[in-house]
Amino acid sequence: MNLRPYQERAVSSVLASFLRPIVKTDEKTTGRGTLVVAATGAGKTIKMAHIGRRFADYLGRPPNILILQHRRELVTQNRKKFQRVNRDWAAATYSGEEKRFARASGYCGAATFAMAQSLAQPRSLARLPAFDLILVDEAHHAVAPQQTAILARAVEINPDVRFCGVTATPERADGKGLGVHFDHVADIITISELVQEGYLVTPRGLVADIGLGDALHNVARRKKGGDYDMKEVAKIVDRPELTRAIIERWSEVAGDRQTAVFCATVAHAQHVCAEFEAAGVRATVITGKDEPEDRARRLAAYSRREFRVVVNVGTLTEGWDDPQTSCIVLLRSTASRSLLIQIIGRGLRIVDFEEIPDAAPKSDCLILDFAASLEKLGGLATVIDLDAERRKREPGPPPMKPCGECRRAIPLWARECPLCGYVYPEPKAPEAADAVQAELLVPEIVLRPIDLLLKTTLFAWIDLPDRDGKARGRTKIASGGKAWALVTSPRDSGVWFAFGATESASRAPQYLATGTLDEAMSHADAFLSREGDAKKYGRGSFYMRQPPSAAQLELAGKRHVRVSDRATMYEVGCWLTADLNRSQLAAMVRDLLAAGDEVAA
Repeated sequence: MNLRPYQERAVSSVLASFLRPIVKTDEKTTGRGTLVVAATGAGKTIKMAHIGRRFADYLGRPPNILILQHRRELVTQNRKKFQRVNRDWAAATYSGEEKRFARASGYCGAATFAMAQSLAQPRSLARLPAFDLILVDEAHHAVAPQQTAILARAVEINPDVRFCGVTATPERADGKGLGVHFDHVADIITISELVQEGYLVTPRGLVADIGLGDALHNVARRKKGGDYDMKEVAKIVDRPELTRAIIERWSEVAGDRQTAVFCATVAHAQHVCAEFEAAGVRATVITGKDEPEDRARRLAAYSRREFRVVVNVGTLTEGWDDPQTSCIVLLRSTASRSLLIQIIGRGLRIVDFEEIPDAAPKSDCLILDFAASLEKLGGLATVIDLDAERRKREPGPPPMKPCGECRRAIPLWARECPLCGYVYPEPKAPEAADAVQAELLVPEIVLRPIDLLLKTTLFAWIDLPDRDGKARGRTKIASGGKAWALVTSPRDSGVWFAFGATESASRAPQYLATGTLDEAMSHADAFLSREGDAKKYGRGSFYMRQPPSAAQLELAGKRHVRVSDRATMYEVGCWLTADLNRSQLAAMVRDLLAAGDEVAA
């Protein structure tokens, strides 16, 4: 099986990383583990199969390899694909009823495909043989207790064992870094690159503002750093009249696309499926409660297009791919950008017409967001911070806020200003999900396009709020410390303008480009890449984790810029930059619009 150029690059880089010596110190171990970041559809299993085969040459003997997965479906899929490359290897499965370890013999290597839940049992760990290499699929799960126990036990048995993790989403919602097992990134291939090279289709995002965003994002988290409580989410979104309106809008924009729908709870999924059926659309439900055989049967029927829609609850985010799927519908919110990327990835695979000769043509994937996640979490750029969990808050001033009366900076936690005596009113509690359900009227659903930032950007673009405090996606800004860039689209204009400025003597914004959102973003991001400092001010930087400074809050108070309790130093900096340049930018936009009218005339 021939490798694509980017796959060959990744395999070679992984083997080169194994030339590093394993060095253990009191703080960490380096040289043992390397990570491959590859977007969904990049052929991660094929890469792992070739890494295993070439590892034999590196080792000088047949290797004993463990392929670690966290789901039963992945065990089966990975073994099948791995053996297409390594047909002469001994193979075994350690999962469920079958619990065997493969043994290397002769000139052939051995590969054991194990489910972490089965292998992490004490009796299983006691039987663990010496492995030369452990390949961890969906490696963002490697820091979970079960997989950590397996990897630690493997090191006890063989101190020279190597780790290679493969994942599409190294960024975890709980903030834990993968550096505890992988201290090195061997290769990265992004969604943007795969789309540009023709290995994935283009994701086309459409978002619906139906008045649920604030309610959904006020839902409690199940645990610190975890996702929203899906039972509470369901109270907001599981409403018959809303579901019927969504299906009607889906029918208008999706045409005859094969569609995967992501719901909050089992009951929600069942209700949604019933509404699809009532509308004359063949649909089926997949949940974690299904028997594996029954789930496989219904997914096979979907692949044969006996069902046009598959509705699921947290079961098709990983380990499932049907390239005929060209529409993703989000009916549940999520606080995890990694999960959102995984969900979107289900629809980005291209169709192999040799395998599916009667499949419909597919050039893009429609992402319909009815649950306020795409804008909240941003684009699809990969964020990597292997040592995230080791980072500590840098020393600095305590978080502050402007007083509601005198506007001077006071501690964020204060209910009364110690300088002028102003007393803050009691905060209004978020609307309960039950109240939202009872009172909210379903509006006419209008879908508007959203830029998913297919170009991998090193900078954090944020939406600026309008004067009424609501971010409607018409203005975006990013800072690179030494420079900033902004794109904006005046109401009803249909065009986007890009501007940028540096720390030059004038610091005046300069006009960059006019065009579509993608074109404006491309010019603005290129400007930041030339003039800004992505390492210090880019995605995941120190400033994106720190509260605003006292000086920022004082200036915000003077200029009457709203600062929320959750605002970061980076966000407030961007808001102030935009506010300080608002008049000049508005004048430039008016001139550009007028010039455009003159040219058109």
